[in-house]
This record gives sequence, C-alpha cells and structure tokens, in this order.
Amino acid sequence: QGNASINHILSIGANTFFSPDEGYVKGTQLWKTDGTSAGTVSLKTINPNGHSYPANFTNLNGTLMFTANDGTNINLWKSDGTTNGTVKVNAQVSLQGNSNLSNVNGTLYFSASNTYDLNNVPYNFELWKSDGTSAGTVLVKDINTTAGNESYPSGFTFFNGFTYFSADDGVNGNELWRTDGTTVGTTLVKDIYAGISGGSPYELTVSNNKLCFAAYTAAGYELWVSDGTTNGTFMVKDIYAGTNNGSPEDLVTNGTKLYFAADDGNGRVLWESNGTSIGTKRVTNLNPEGLTGRNPQNLTFVGNILYFSATLPGLNPAGSTGRELWSYNTTNSYLTFIKNINSIPGEGSISNNYTDKFQVLAGNVFFPANDGRHGTELWRSNGTEAGTYMVDDLFLNNDDGLAYYSRIYANTGANVLYFQATNGQNGRELWSFPYCPSTLNINTTVATNTQKQQASNTLTSSSNIANTDFTHDNLTVIYTAGNSITLQPGFQVTGRQFSAGPAISVRETFFRADIGGCN
Repeated sequence: QGNASINHILSIGANTFFSPDEGYVKGTQLWKTDGTSAGTVSLKTINPNGHSYPANFTNLNGTLMFTANDGTNINLWKSDGTTNGTVKVNAQVSLQGNSNLSNVNGTLYFSASNTYDLNNVPYNFELWKSDGTSAGTVLVKDINTTAGNESYPSGFTFFNGFTYFSADDGVNGNELWRTDGTTVGTTLVKDIYAGISGGSPYELTVSNNKLCFAAYTAAGYELWVSDGTTNGTFMVKDIYAGTNNGSPEDLVTNGTKLYFAADDGNGRVLWESNGTSIGTKRVTNLNPEGLTGRNPQNLTFVGNILYFSATLPGLNPAGSTGRELWSYNTTNSYLTFIKNINSIPGEGSISNNYTDKFQVLAGNVFFPANDGRHGTELWRSNGTEAGTYMVDDLFLNNDDGLAYYSRIYANTGANVLYFQATNGQNGRELWSFPYCPSTLNINTTVATNTQKQQASNTLTSSSNIANTDFTHDNLTVIYTAGNSITLQPGFQVTGRQFSAGPAISVRETFFRADIGGCN
C-alpha cells in the first residue's frame, strides 16, 4: 500500500527511466521499464543507505544524464540502461536538485560547483558543460566572481548558434547571457533592468526567428525579444500599461507566432505575438458564442491546434465553470470551449496546481481531470466534445486514481503513456497506457482465396488483409496484429440469409481482429 512517489520519467530508445521510492529501506533509486511487469526493474541502488533522489533526467545523444546523491554528494551521473553502465561522470563536480540539466544542440549545460566551504558544503554554482565524459565535464565560466556568490545559470535555449540563458554576475543582477561554449564567448547580452535586481528573464522560447521571453523593468514583467545583440534586445509591448505586470507565462510557439497567457488589465486571457508591438494582441475570437477563457494554463500544441485549460465566467445561468479544456485553431482563429467535464457550477475538472503541459500522443491530448463523479482520473481529447472522455476509472467510485499533481509522460516512439496512479488495492505505482495508432501500414497480402479458409492468420508489420469478397458461411477467421489492422477498400464480412421452413435464419461469417498491447 506504499506510494512509489514517481516524479521523474524519461524514455530513451527501448528504455523508460524513472525514480520511484522503494520504501523505508532503500528510498528513491533509479529504475527502468520496457512497459512490461517483468521488464520493470531496479537499475541501480546509487545510495545504499537511503534516498539517492535521481532527478534532472536529460537525453544527451542517447544516454540518460541525471543528478543523484550517492550518500556523500550530489553529482552528475549517466546511464546506458545497464547496471554497469550507470556511473558517476565526475566526482569532483557537485550539483543540486535544480541544476537545470539541458541538452542544447548536443551539449549538456548545467549549474554546478567544484568549490566547497569549510564544512565541505558546495557553493559558487556557475556555468558548466559536459559531453558525457569526466574529461569533457568542464567549467565554462565563473560568471559571478564575487567571493562566495554564484550566478545560478538557468533556462538554457539554443538560438542562432549560441546557447542563451539567465544568470547573475553579482553586478547587474539576473540578466540575459549567451555562450558559444568557451570562456571568452560567454557574455552578457543586455542589462535589461539596470542595478543589482536585474531583469530576471524567464521562459526563453524561440519563435519566428526571435528569442522571446518575459523580463522585468520599471514597466513590470512584460514580453521581450532578442536577436542576440544588445540593441536588438527590447521590450515588445507594455501589455499592462504603466508599472503593472502583464506577466506573460506559459510561452509556446507554432513556429511563426508565440502564444501565452497575459493580463492587460481586462483579465488574464490568451495572447499571440509575431515579435512586434502591433502584432502582439489578445487572441482574436471568431466563435459565434463569443466565449473567452480566463487564466489559461497548460498551453500545448497539436499541429495547428493549441490546447489549454481555462475558466469561463457566466457560461450558463447556474454560474461559471471552473478550469476546463479549451482549444484555439491558429489557422481560422476559432476559440472553442471543448467540454464542461465537471458540470457542477463553478467547479472545474482540471486542477490549478497541475502546471505541466498536457501530454500528446497520436494526435490526442492526455491530462488528469475530475468530473465530480469518478475522482481524478486519466482523460483524453481529440478536440471534440464527443472525443473528450475518461480513459479508465482506475480507482472506482469518487476516489482519485491519479493525484492532481501526477506527472504524465508520453513515450511517443512506443505510443505509450506512463504515469503514477492507484486502483485502491496498491499504493501509487507506475502505470502505462499503450495507445494504438488508427492504422498500421502493411503491404503483403496474406488473405488469399486459399488462406481465408484457415481458422487463423497472423499478421506482421508487413502484412495486409486483401480486398476479397470474403462471403463464406459459418466460417470464423481470426487475424492478429501487434498494433492495429487496416481493412483495405472492398473488404467485406457478410452473412448469408436462407430459409428453413417458415423461419428465416442467418448463417454468419465472423471476423475477429486481436490487437495486442494497445488501447
């Protein structure tokens, strides 16, 4: 009945790595799974005396990079999916749980220290990089040279040949920096807010060949862009005029436009920007109902459709909705309130505390939601009301199968969702949801005139059900496939009607498709 408390999940190739709590004796250690019970195993007990807290999972060129505590210090580790291949990268470099490991164009950037105080506690966290080897794990630059202070670089983002990030040099406060991976090539881009406080740039996002982010000045927190030069770094628009905060958050892009939540004094709604002042505006609403979602969160793109959660004041006479599912079509500017999952007036289905973006798998978005009758469970949506429904009631009645904070992770390569859940019989453990694509491309014909008389045919990834008439009576033909089966045009399953005295009977032909490992 214990809870595994899984907070970190990452898939690399056939392995999905995660860090569960094994209980009082071993604590939180590194595990892996291939999606089966037998293939879900402890990879390595890094700290034999308690929690090792593996965190900051990052894919660096096919290798898992992460931070872990071996009982002595938090260091940089790596794993190739084997016990022997799970090793400490460099014992002299100390990290933290928030060291911001980021794969930027094939190089791992992070915040780390090789300096210790008199109590052997690491300090002076500065900009480091690694190629995954001990020799290749090096200090890029000591940005904050003030004795005993650190720059805490974060938000690493690749743009036009450089890695951009925020850091505090002890003089200008937290500002926008960039690096080419060398000491001399690591420089301050702009002192956005003069003085020790700094502009504190956050959510660095590349859109329309511009580096977009939010930053603070006397005008408050507003939207900024940069081309990498001092003069080319400027505030796009004072969204909430004066010293008020427009507070752009949850920045995402479809490549040409940036979308985010912001407040211009008339409520916090969805905004878009092409990187210019005139092109930064509240989202145009073309839906006939005139609905506009408030306080957007969880902004997630699926093709040209932007999904998000939002509230809606006064949807009906019974009152407003809480946080529910919305979408915005960036092609035709159509804003849609998809579904009122929790119909109790004023109560939303999606928690305000769930800040991760929705997970996308096979064109659907997946998220935890509570409809007021089944507790918090896994839901999915294809963007329509009918196509938005609960995947499964894992914990029956009105109990939560998923906690509102449950992290959902999509392994898009294997079409599998991983998440932490409970069915009431066990504590919160690792669960998976294998998802089938709508079709499986298959090429070779197996259902010939002779084969279709057999009781069973097995399809492989290169098989196909041919377009035959298939009208044999009293015949059961079974086809099996690993993912899905596409019935080709012209394929039929029919029964032949015949008379036996005054009664009319039907002699049936049965077709059964067994699709394994999918939902």
